[in-house]
Amino acid sequence: MHPGSVVSRRRSEGHLGRSRPGCTGPVQRNTRGGGGGTVSSALYTYPGLVSVSPGGFQRGSPLSQLGLPLLQDPNLLLHGLQLELHRMQLERVVTCTQRITNPDKASQILQEVKQKIKSFPFNFRGAVILSGQEEGVYGWVTVNYLLENFIKYGYVGRWLNSGRKTVGALDLGGASTQITFETPETVENKLNSMTMRLYGQEYSLYTHSYLCYGKEEALRQILAYLVELQDNTSKVYHPCYPSDFTDVFKLEQVFDSPCTVSKRPKPYNPHSWIRVQGTRGYHSCLGNTSNIFSFQFCPFSQCSFNGVFQPNISGGFMAFSAYFFTHSYLQQSTGINIRTFAQLEEATQAVCSMTIEEMTKKAPDLKNYLKDYCAVAVYIQVLMLRGYNFDESSFQNVAFQKKAGEVSVGWALGYILSVSSLLPEEPVGIRKGLCPAAWTGLLILLTVLLTATFCYMALLVIRRKRSDEGVS
Repeated sequence: MHPGSVVSRRRSEGHLGRSRPGCTGPVQRNTRGGGGGTVSSALYTYPGLVSVSPGGFQRGSPLSQLGLPLLQDPNLLLHGLQLELHRMQLERVVTCTQRITNPDKASQILQEVKQKIKSFPFNFRGAVILSGQEEGVYGWVTVNYLLENFIKYGYVGRWLNSGRKTVGALDLGGASTQITFETPETVENKLNSMTMRLYGQEYSLYTHSYLCYGKEEALRQILAYLVELQDNTSKVYHPCYPSDFTDVFKLEQVFDSPCTVSKRPKPYNPHSWIRVQGTRGYHSCLGNTSNIFSFQFCPFSQCSFNGVFQPNISGGFMAFSAYFFTHSYLQQSTGINIRTFAQLEEATQAVCSMTIEEMTKKAPDLKNYLKDYCAVAVYIQVLMLRGYNFDESSFQNVAFQKKAGEVSVGWALGYILSVSSLLPEEPVGIRKGLCPAAWTGLLILLTVLLTATFCYMALLVIRRKRSDEGVS
C-alpha cells in the first residue's frame, strides 16, 4: 500500500468531495460493465439491489419490498447500492454515475437509504453525490495508482518517483461518459480544469463528463431520433439492430428520460407500444448515430462535441467499463485483434452484418446483450474518433481493460484513496517496508540467530581441540 498523508486538489468549483444535487433517472436495462467492481478484498459494488419504476419514486417501496440482501448480512461492508439501476456507491459517500433527474427525487432516495442503513451496525457517516467531473478524476486516480504511475516501491527500501507518464481515463457508464487526461495545454473552460498535487508533483488535468452519453442513454437517444425521423410511433426501422430482431417498447421507455424528453412525438401517450424492427446496415447506423452529436457549434478555439472545449489528445489512455466489454466482444466474435482504428471499423462492420442467430452461436452467454453490440460499437467509434478526436496514431495508445493490477478499474478506489488520506501531497522519504514494531522484532530475531550461530561454531571449535588433544 502506498504511504499516505493528505491529498491536495483544487479547481474552480471547489473541493472534490463536495455534494451535487440530483442523480437519479430511469434506465431501461442494466449496463453491462458500467463501472464499479471489486476494489479490494473487503469492498464490493452490488448493482441492481434497488429498482424504481420510471413512473416515479414510491416512498417506502425500494428498500422495504426488495429487502436488500446485502444489508441483511451485517458482516459485509456495504460499498454500493444501485438505485433505479443507477450506481449509487456508499462508503462514507453515496454517488451515482447518472445525474439526470430532479434533486427532490434524489433526496427522497438518499433519505430512505440513510434511514435503512442506520438500522444496521455500520459506521455510517452520511451520503453525498459526486459531480461528473469528480467521477472522471477519481477514475483517473484509480488507473494511475494501480499502474504505479505516481510512485513505486524500490528494492532499496524507499518509495521512488516512477518516472512514468500518467495515462488518461475513458469511462463509459450507463447515462454518462467521462474523459480525463493530463495536458500541458491551457484549458479554456476552467470548469474542465483541475490541478492535483500528489507525491510532490502537480498534475494539470482536463476532465469532462457528458450526461446523456453513457451507453444506455445513447441507445435511447438513437431510438428517439429514429422515431422522430421516421415520424411513426407504431413501428420504427432500426439500422443498428440485426435484421432478424424485433421487439416492442412502451413510448415511456424511450421518451420519459430527461435525455430524450425534447423529442417526444405529439400527441404523446407514454403507454402506447412501438415496434422496433432491425434492418442491419452499418453505414446507415453510422449516419444516424452521428446525428445525436452536435459537431457544428463551438464557442472555444476547438471542441469535442456539443460545444464542449477539449485540448488535443495526449499520451496513453485506459478505456474501461462498457468500452472494455464492447471491445472484448468485437474481438471474440470476429477474431480480429483490434489495435488500430481501421481494425475497429472492420470488426464493427462485421458485427453489424450478423444476425441474432449468428451472434448467439459465437457468444451464447451474452444473449441478452447481443442486439445492442452493433449500436454500441458504432457509438464508441463515433464518440472516440469524431467526438474525442482520436486519430489512427493516438487510438493505438488506448488500452481497453477491465482491471489493472488484478483490481477492477472505476472511480470508487480513487475516491477511497483520497478520503482515507492514502495519497500524500508532498514527496515521501525513505520508509521501511515494515512497521516499526515488526522491524524491531526482526532485528532482535536476527541478533539472536547470529549469536546462537556464533556460540554453536565456538562450541564446535572447542570440542574439536579437545578431541585432537585426546588423540595426541
